[in-house]
Amino acid sequence: MRTKPEVQQASEVAYLVNEKGAKLEEYKTLKILRYEMVSGKPSLKVYRGKSAKPVANYYYSSVERLEESVRQYKEGEDRAEKWKAQRKAERAEARASVSNENVELGTIYHGSWGYDQTNNSYYQVVGKFGKKGLVVQEIGHSVEQTGMMSGESVPAANCFKGEPFRRLLTTGDGFSVDSVVSVRRWNGEPHYDSWYA
Repeated sequence: MRTKPEVQQASEVAYLVNEKGAKLEEYKTLKILRYEMVSGKPSLKVYRGKSAKPVANYYYSSVERLEESVRQYKEGEDRAEKWKAQRKAERAEARASVSNENVELGTIYHGSWGYDQTNNSYYQVVGKFGKKGLVVQEIGHSVEQTGMMSGESVPAANCFKGEPFRRLLTTGDGFSVDSVVSVRRWNGEPHYDSWYA
């Protein structure tokens, strides 16, 4: 089933082709429409993907200028396609290189989170599974107050809280604990902590 923007785009394209005599050219994700305005000026509309609104809607002083503009849109599309392919390959390579091989039992991971205050959470590796899996458990931390309702926190290794749980490493040597907290390997430095009330 087509979305509302797709239907709007299709009806606009059909109108221009049928009523205005526009010539439709499809190039990758672009729909390029060339037509003449009532005044006789060459005109161009370019749609990208499924968008309802054109990314270009111009008239030109000559056909040559219109064609130069079309060439630029096509080159931009080529660059975007090349960039997407490159990013996809980089992400695949980064995912393939993720491994728990270099993670030792006892390694500590840190994450900070909070709204209007900074909360720190620390997790210690208590086991491994598979190629990317870690069994982690939350640990406590101590805070040295350095300001009004703020300080620096450091983890308290082996002071476990709650139950161990399993997570998969992601790129960048970290993992998501939940929808709020993402963690990375602790760098050994204290972290800013704040609280109110």
